[in-house]
Amino acid sequence: MALIVFSISLPSVYATPTLEILMEKTTYNYCEKLFYTIKVSEVTGDSAILHITDQAGKKSSAIPIPIDNLENPIPSVMPFEAEIFPPGKYFIDVEYAGAKDTAEFDLIDSGNVCISTVM
Repeated sequence: MALIVFSISLPSVYATPTLEILMEKTTYNYCEKLFYTIKVSEVTGDSAILHITDQAGKKSSAIPIPIDNLENPIPSVMPFEAEIFPPGKYFIDVEYAGAKDTAEFDLIDSGNVCISTVM
């Protein structure tokens, strides 16, 4: 008696997680705080790496953002101030586990007077 064993081997398929930046809004004024959500298809344990770039191409340092959930709300701690951020178009670039996404927003000067909350 002969025993014949057939084995079918399928290649492992590893999909790159998907990434999406969901902006609360696309136009901000001075004194307002940036708020967006980073949505991913998979939590890998890695941090996302974020850069904010202005319309002149000046890029922030890499900012690590912990990704603990499929949807990660990211509120800014400080509001936009005219002394730091000139009005114009800004881009948020995020990279996470091989996936990349870019979102953009406009910062306008509507004449708001900001009162600092730092004492």
